[in-house]
Amino acid sequence: MKVITQLQLLLGRYFTSSYWNLECLSHIILGLLQVNDVNLAKLAKTFSREASVDSCYKRLQRFMKRFTFSFDQLWLLINHTFDLTTTLYLTMDRTNWKFGKTHINFLVIGVAFNGYAIPIIWRLLPNRKRGNSTALDREELFDCLRKFICLKNIRSLLCDREFIDHNWLNYLIKHQIPFAIRVKLNLTVNTARGKVKVSHLFRNLKVYDVSYLKKAHNLVDCKVYLSAMRLASGELLIVATESYNQNALDDYAVRWEIESCFSALKKRGFNLENTHLTSTEKLVKIMFIAVIAFIWSYACGELLIKTKNLKVKKHGYYCKSIIKIGIEAIGKAISRIHININQLVDLIYCLGETIEKQKIINQITGVL
Repeated sequence: MKVITQLQLLLGRYFTSSYWNLECLSHIILGLLQVNDVNLAKLAKTFSREASVDSCYKRLQRFMKRFTFSFDQLWLLINHTFDLTTTLYLTMDRTNWKFGKTHINFLVIGVAFNGYAIPIIWRLLPNRKRGNSTALDREELFDCLRKFICLKNIRSLLCDREFIDHNWLNYLIKHQIPFAIRVKLNLTVNTARGKVKVSHLFRNLKVYDVSYLKKAHNLVDCKVYLSAMRLASGELLIVATESYNQNALDDYAVRWEIESCFSALKKRGFNLENTHLTSTEKLVKIMFIAVIAFIWSYACGELLIKTKNLKVKKHGYYCKSIIKIGIEAIGKAISRIHININQLVDLIYCLGETIEKQKIINQITGVL
């Protein structure tokens, strides 16, 4: 089948694997974009082969055991697919769900890009409930990240409140990694009058007022600079940075992009929580497959927005998310494959480094 072959060849530029594994991976990705669900039993029904559904399901099981990938190869695909800036906003967060009595808890780092964070590396935290990750979990993940991303290219690492502890801050400061991390309001800082709650420093702020303290404070035994804003709810948003930064609050706002990513992976796009897998190794692989489908959908959606000149609504957003536009375009192209196979082949070229992208812009019609 031409489409499977084209997708297989493209993926083969980035991922070192056997012919059969890359062919199966291509079938899975196309199936995932048809059924929008990572459940293997549902994916087995989408295989464009004469083999029975049971045979396809067994092949999927063999694939999940044998297939391997590396995050540096994934990063190369992301770099070639998207026009990333030279300095990167990285976001770190956990996403978790429960299957039966098994807690599934992923720690993920993504690169922020135009409203969504694109996952670039992750690890499963086994035998862990919904509690926080440890500093050691984060350090081990970041040590892997440093093998393919230069620390000088990180503009800021953005994290929520669970990531504010001495060992983690000390690691970031030691490796000179810029960060913007939200602070828990019950933490204390040292002042000339003794220890006070960090919220006390900004007690006079009114709604929407902001403050950037020029003097470093000792928080969890680390010297950091604090910035704050009073939210409409009356709650304080306090952010810690490694240096004085008047853009700290704006930087931290980008962190929300990883929440948009999780929403697309788990609910609105690929129903990641529907997997019945509990094996750590297999869950990491199913996340990889969902991320590839996410990347392809994002690249197609971004291209189609430029092609169709979609209007922005009064609230500042498109009528559909970029991911949704991409998913629907690929799904429609798959359903019309018997009419125009080249339409789907063209969409495949949205992935990776290719000179075909301008050609696609000029040729794609009728996919929205």
